[in-house]
Amino acid sequence: MCLTDQSLIETNNCLVRTTFGDKQNSKFMRLTAIFMIVIGLIACKKEKKPDSLQIIVKAIEVHGGDKFLSSTVSFDFRNKSYTVARSQEKYIYTRSFQDSSGFVQDSLVNSVEFTRHIDSELQVTNKEWADKYASSINSVLYFFQLPYLLRDPAVITTDRGTSQILDKVYQLVEVKFKQENGGTDFDDIYMYWFDQQTGQLDFFGYNYQVDGGGTRFRKAINRRTVNGIVIQDYINYRPKDKFPELTSLVTSYQNNELIKLSEIVNEEVIIRPYQGL
Repeated sequence: MCLTDQSLIETNNCLVRTTFGDKQNSKFMRLTAIFMIVIGLIACKKEKKPDSLQIIVKAIEVHGGDKFLSSTVSFDFRNKSYTVARSQEKYIYTRSFQDSSGFVQDSLVNSVEFTRHIDSELQVTNKEWADKYASSINSVLYFFQLPYLLRDPAVITTDRGTSQILDKVYQLVEVKFKQENGGTDFDDIYMYWFDQQTGQLDFFGYNYQVDGGGTRFRKAINRRTVNGIVIQDYINYRPKDKFPELTSLVTSYQNNELIKLSEIVNEEVIIRPYQGL
């Protein structure tokens, strides 16, 4: 069939429009692809910010990982001897010392079952004193095992960003506790400063409510490794105000505004392979 001049013109116009549209679509698709590639490269280059759990897992790993589960630990602190033994099912803390009543041996199972022996004889301890003894033992053993215990199911962690102390950058993690299985001091609040590069725990602060309450700040010292587990002592400070913001403690520390109270020194640390409970 022959095309008229008019139909040829219309057909050519259609071809022109189709060709131009294809070129436009092709150009749009190429630009979209390039845009998506650029966005992908930027996303890949941008370092993903670790969450609080990842920060704690890294800290536990550099401090010895799960070696507490395969070890029996003993040490002396302020003229008393302590031990820690753990299994998957339970853990036992002990404390022993000599006083005017005789040789005292305290045992605490899973932080709740307290018993006392004096010269190997079981003592009847009322609940009020049993709770006080248990709290005292828990306090010493909690700080000794940091940061391992920060993975406890009762722990609630929150990433609080970063801060600089002297020439290092630290990742801050706030720790609170669930009331269930959170112990008698579940309403205490802690702040931990982990070295961003090494993952090590260098500082922590906390407030507490018992005995009128207050705030403490501790700096790690005398770091050493004993059979694969990192052991630390601490300098113990308090701020001038009773309950300042925990994040402000590092500023007070750097400005020499904290009051030194004591040194937390763990001596005669012995770590043996786990031998059962």
